[in-house]
Amino acid sequence: MSNEKWTHSLGQMTDEDVETLRSYCNGYNYQGAGFTFLANYIWRQDYDLNWTEMDSYMMFENLFQMEDGRTAGVFAMPLTRTGKYEKDSLRKVILEGRKMFTEKGIPFSVRLIPGALKDILQEAVPELEFEHDRDDDEYVYDRDKLTTLSGRALHKKKNHMNYFKKTYAYEAKPLTKDMQAEIIALTELIRDGKERSDDEMRSLSEERHAIQEVTKFLDRDDVYTVGIFIDGRLQAYAIGERMSEDTAAEHFEKANLQFRGLYQVVCSEFCKQLPEEIRFVNREEDMGLPNLRHAKEALKPHHMSEMYNAWFPEDREELLSMGLIGDQLDERLEEENQAEAKSEKEPQVAAMSEDPLRTASDSVTAAAKETVPQEAASAGSAANAADTGNEVPQEWTFRDHDCGMLVPDTAGSCSHCAAEVSCRLVHTA
Repeated sequence: MSNEKWTHSLGQMTDEDVETLRSYCNGYNYQGAGFTFLANYIWRQDYDLNWTEMDSYMMFENLFQMEDGRTAGVFAMPLTRTGKYEKDSLRKVILEGRKMFTEKGIPFSVRLIPGALKDILQEAVPELEFEHDRDDDEYVYDRDKLTTLSGRALHKKKNHMNYFKKTYAYEAKPLTKDMQAEIIALTELIRDGKERSDDEMRSLSEERHAIQEVTKFLDRDDVYTVGIFIDGRLQAYAIGERMSEDTAAEHFEKANLQFRGLYQVVCSEFCKQLPEEIRFVNREEDMGLPNLRHAKEALKPHHMSEMYNAWFPEDREELLSMGLIGDQLDERLEEENQAEAKSEKEPQVAAMSEDPLRTASDSVTAAAKETVPQEAASAGSAANAADTGNEVPQEWTFRDHDCGMLVPDTAGSCSHCAAEVSCRLVHTA
């Protein structure tokens, strides 16, 4: 379904392409974690994303087949390399993108539009209709708050961190390229710690590849990392990069769940590694997954980086019929509640690092197929499930946690260590 007008594939990049992509990702403060260079580069081989340049903009598209045989597509907010968006040239790019879609009979929409760019796009193309896409909003946290976990709202998480520091001797230090084998070994240890579905294993395999890719860039000044070593062995790590002058994105965060409080510690130590001028940490979106949303909100974000979708009125009905626009969260919540009442299900893991089209394409495909994500974990950067753990229980049964406390809270998890989801035993009391 490729188009000769799309001159490049993100999956097959030359060295020149890499520098071109970097220039566009660094050309503007997009205020979106998915618009960074690493977020796009490390996932490039897992998705058939095409791009072309036009009037100092980079346009992305991804076409995919729906179950009913129709072809759907994703067109991301164009990137600029000049540090600004010009009204006339931006309009030209959007109309050209639409033409490429309509020539194939595919309804056109622009996805993952950062709130900071909504007014700019609306002024350039006033006939567009917009919707706020809450599922793709990104959680932005105060760096100092994540470092200290201070305040009453975060006291449970600070208790976990204090427990770890009192119990274990550890060393926190930046990751280096020669640690790649240790990083992958820990990633596989966490992945293989439980039985997983085929879809979950596919997602984790893609994530492992992305993590291997990101290790190539550990020596760059704009890439921030930390590893937590216990008895000389790597037991947790976090990897991110600079988004803007005052904001960093955290793309990956992994920890061995055998150590209570380790996720809180690796999060805190990652923030300590950031340059002094970094005030905020973007931990990405929750993808509309209720449990992941609960976990991210529990970390008390400083603010949300809003995302929008847009379309032309002529395409509205077909996009609605495909499930590509419109808020699907209420429907998913109802379906999940019904599913939980019938049977217990294993959680589904989603990757923690998302590029613009990968995120949009995944959410669009899921909506189009009318599937209900069972659960995901994202550090989204993105930000992670529970306390940036990689697993969230789908069923809300009371569980016995490593801390030994058997006091359930209203969410169905231990009130003493609500963020720790490593438990396996169901309460008998």
